[in-house]
Formats: sequence, structure tokens, C-alpha cells
Amino acid sequence: MGTRPIRENLLSSMGADGKLLAGKCSACGQVYYPEHTAFCFNCLSDELVEIYLSGQGVVHSYTRCEVASEFFNPPYVCGVIDMEEGIKVFAPLHPEHMDVTLEVGMPVEIVVSVVWEVDNESVIGYHFRPGSTPG
Repeated sequence: MGTRPIRENLLSSMGADGKLLAGKCSACGQVYYPEHTAFCFNCLSDELVEIYLSGQGVVHSYTRCEVASEFFNPPYVCGVIDMEEGIKVFAPLHPEHMDVTLEVGMPVEIVVSVVWEVDNESVIGYHFRPGSTPG
């Protein structure tokens, strides 16, 4: 079985040590995810550098989905995560943690993992799971 990323230029690697790639403005510090922008929308600088997101954040909001999607069978949970870097990331809850009671403000971490399998390929993306308090 082969592997492929869910989208190119989104992850530092497709292994367990993978991180989400983001862009950061060298002039004002604004962070963008995904990083694909030619200039900073905050200060208009074109001095953007690639960074890795820490993976640490807290739940901003979430929903439990009871209707199947193309690649997820119900029930599944998706959430918006406030990342340490000051941006929001949308992600599904890792299926192994469906029994966890989520709360807004709860510390979580983003992990790179298989998000689904299709056509004899593992598609690598990211999930969130309960984590430690961001520092």
C-alpha cells in the first residue's frame, strides 16, 4: 500500500514526527496556515518565511457529525483549534479518542497520521487529540 499527503506543501513529513507547515511574516510576525500567500495581508510585506507549527492548542469549537462524508463514517468529530501561534486550524478528532468529552478551551495537540485509505493508498493528513496545556 502506498502513501500520499492529503495536500502538497502542508506537512513537514508524513511520519509521526510530522508538523504542519505555516508561513510567518518577518516584518510583523503574522502567521498564515496554510502558508501559501505571496505577501502578508497584515503589513503587505513579501518577507515570509516557512515555519513549523508547534502542534499545541486549545479547542475553539467542535461539532459531532452524524452524517457520512466522502471519507468519514459517522459518528466523527471536527473542531477548530486555536493554535499557540495565534491562528486557527480546522481538524478532525483522532478516531481513537471518540470517547473523550471535549470542552471549549481544552488543551489538544495536532498529530500527523493517516486520515483515510482509498484506492490502495494511505492518505496522510492530521488530526487533533487531547494534549497537555500549551505553554
